[in-house]
Amino acid sequence: MYIDCHCLTTLPESIENLSKLKSLCIYYAKIEKLPEWVGSLTELEELELNHTVQYLHVPVDSLIMQGASEELKIKVTSKPWSQWTKYDYVAFQDSIRKKFPPENRDLELEIKGIPCKYSCPIEWEFDAWIRMSESRSLIVKPS
Repeated sequence: MYIDCHCLTTLPESIENLSKLKSLCIYYAKIEKLPEWVGSLTELEELELNHTVQYLHVPVDSLIMQGASEELKIKVTSKPWSQWTKYDYVAFQDSIRKKFPPENRDLELEIKGIPCKYSCPIEWEFDAWIRMSESRSLIVKPS
């Protein structure tokens, strides 16, 4: 299934009922968050997001707050993320997005002496969550 729509901000709920869906390709949408029911599409083999990932919200937890503070140099509230208001959440998302300006989507960081390049916030979030987890010994790298 192909979806190409500049004004789309959420996936149509009718897709949830497509239990045999194998491929979902979304182009140029402004989706900020994938609905939880996407995980229940058990036959889904391909989820492609083209020109869409820059709008996805970064999932927030204490590890991402730590990463945003240490790596992106974003001032993070001392309030636990679970007590954030919608304003706190939107402000945090906006501050992350500002690090990835539209005219130059590649953000270059040096993290622990290693150069890293990210084209959108969700790419940074993925790596940052793993780095922060490893630093807290929440996950162990296979040897």
